Amino acid sequence: MIAEPESCGKGHGKESILMMMSFAIQNYGIQKFRAKIGESNKSSLDLFRKLGFQDVSYSDAFKKVSMKSSFLSPEWLHLELPVTELSVTLLGNRQLPKNTNKFFANLTTNQMSIFRRSPFLILISSLLLILNLHSSPSLAQDCGSDTFSENRLFSSCNSLSRLSAAIHWNYHPSNGTIDIAYRAQQSSSGWVAWALNPTSQGMIGAQTLFAFPGSNGSMLVYRTPISSGNPVVQDGNLSFTVFTKEAEYANGYMTIYATLELPGNATSVNQVWQAGTAFSNRVPSGHPATGDNVLSFNTIDFLSGATSGGGGSSRLRRKNTHGVLSAVSWGVLMPIGAIIARYMKVFSNPAWFYLHVACQCSAYIVGVAGWGTGLKLGSDSSGITYHSHRNIGISLFSLATLQMFALLLRPKKDHKYRLYWNAYHYLVGYTVIVLSIINIFKGFDILDPAKGWKNAYIAIIATLGGIALVLEAVTWVVVLKRKGRGSNEKSHHGANGVNSNGNMQSPQDQGV
Repeated sequence: MIAEPESCGKGHGKESILMMMSFAIQNYGIQKFRAKIGESNKSSLDLFRKLGFQDVSYSDAFKKVSMKSSFLSPEWLHLELPVTELSVTLLGNRQLPKNTNKFFANLTTNQMSIFRRSPFLILISSLLLILNLHSSPSLAQDCGSDTFSENRLFSSCNSLSRLSAAIHWNYHPSNGTIDIAYRAQQSSSGWVAWALNPTSQGMIGAQTLFAFPGSNGSMLVYRTPISSGNPVVQDGNLSFTVFTKEAEYANGYMTIYATLELPGNATSVNQVWQAGTAFSNRVPSGHPATGDNVLSFNTIDFLSGATSGGGGSSRLRRKNTHGVLSAVSWGVLMPIGAIIARYMKVFSNPAWFYLHVACQCSAYIVGVAGWGTGLKLGSDSSGITYHSHRNIGISLFSLATLQMFALLLRPKKDHKYRLYWNAYHYLVGYTVIVLSIINIFKGFDILDPAKGWKNAYIAIIATLGGIALVLEAVTWVVVLKRKGRGSNEKSHHGANGVNSNGNMQSPQDQGV
């Protein structure tokens, strides 16, 4: 049995939710479960042990925690839900909203008995609460509870929605300066950065403070203006004055302290924050170019504390649009059009040709829309270039455009250049399909969506490949049967074959 309801309200948020999970596991008869846990959240293992879990272990290889419970029923169930993995990942150093703690603190004994009689109810309540933490970053991470060394105090703070970070500050309107403490979750061997960008949103133009461990283990702070996508981190001057700067590492967090003047004495400024683990010549040299690392910016008002904009939904929506359009056009419609051309033309009905043209033209039109959104994304992402994805995309579009000219430049079947045209048409067409599939998978790596999307596309391509194999066999059976009938008719009646040589053409020999 877990602690009395009153203790739920007194404990920290992560203790409360772990107690709820413990209660759900006891009543639901679950004997063992696994959960992902961040490097800096290993302290949560002690909480699991206090709640009665045994054999608690941490795996660096898989970043997972395995444990068993001592309050088990003989019939046990293995639970490995994504939401369970997510819950533990989110719990480290975060708190529940106050109203949630209050709700569980005010549960009466009778209400708890209802939960005990309805294990699904407590389980679902816990999971919904966990999902609420995930979908509401501002609630999931309470910056107001942060404390700092040397009894530093800050009047305002803002929990940042990306990279498990927060910005704390004191604003001094008399001289237009701020004292800041930027804190972010990071390993002791990584680096963090925080910047103000007086000219635009994003990385280019950002006046940056980098914090990272020096060769002797002490934390260093470098001032580096970012003017390109591959900056060299070195200590210099920013476009505004930085009066003081220092950094520290403690309990899985890096903190940058600084006093600086606000650019142009404006309280509303674009801010950028970043984190990474890559170093070159003992200074930060790069960060992941996917996920939160390319969305960590917004506009902050140091007077009101409000934030706006950022790398949120609109940019992600455009990325998703680009990905869907490209996958459907180049990655699905183009292969279907090729399958139609290769395997349906064995039949005498010319409908296959019009289906082939309609499918390929539709693929090209949708592909152009996807290509256009990709160009727009590239122009809006100064300093971030996915070179191989970009170059393959340009080559793909150029070859597809060349393929469209086949409609205008197609010679007649009996023309002497028809053989060369066929070779060009096949070569370009299959090259477009191969490049499109390669580039779609590169796009998946960049966008980093849920695994289901990538698996769905793999299933589609595998299905089309399977259909092509079956049709290949069926087509050859049809061709060989027709050849046999043609030979018999020629031997008995001296009739002409299907073509000028008296032979039925194989799928490869027929032109479009």
